[in-house]
Amino acid sequence: MSAKYGLVWCLLLPFLSGSFLHAQEYPRKEYSMERLADELFPIQDIDLNYEELYENIAQMLGNPLDLNKATTEELRSLFILQENQVEEIIRYREENGPYLSVYELQSLYTLDLNTIYKLMPFVQVHDPADQINASLLHRILSEKNNYFITRYERTLEDRKGYLSATDSASRYAGSPDKLYARFRVNRTGDFSFGFTMEKDAGETIAFDPSRKKTGFDYYSFHGQLQ
Repeated sequence: MSAKYGLVWCLLLPFLSGSFLHAQEYPRKEYSMERLADELFPIQDIDLNYEELYENIAQMLGNPLDLNKATTEELRSLFILQENQVEEIIRYREENGPYLSVYELQSLYTLDLNTIYKLMPFVQVHDPADQINASLLHRILSEKNNYFITRYERTLEDRKGYLSATDSASRYAGSPDKLYARFRVNRTGDFSFGFTMEKDAGETIAFDPSRKKTGFDYYSFHGQLQ
């Protein structure tokens, strides 16, 4: 019987630069992906794609919703708020004007402290006076909204192609290890850049331009300016 094991790492680097209102903004800090996932989805589900879940949480942490612009659908997508809570957050800013601080959530009748605590990592209030002045390269290098995810898989029982064989054509060129890595850095309303690399089981990691080998067997890149 063969078995397969995998490992997913997610590293959330410190994020959110000091370009928001320091006196009014909630102090950002690093969060445990496992703890946040357990809080949002306390019931374990073997069919749940935790790699995708961690990536979604990382994106939500890296791109907190602006309370003054968030739509009903965006607030629902956090899987934290009840419908009446979503409605009150929207109604509050319509009746009282823009939020000046995330701490104003404490004045909403339908939001208890536990819900506000869970919500804090995923929302923010932008300083309308904040302007982008630095060069694009400087903004990218200094941006703390970023994450790096890696995944490793390997079948414990080696397949026939990995075993010693007299016919080299019947052997896999590389190891049975499967590797995946993804990086993304972005600033809401400004830019988004990232890359993905993947090595399939049986493939090699080799740099040989003459054979069109450039390391991993799959790469993808994306870039967007807003």
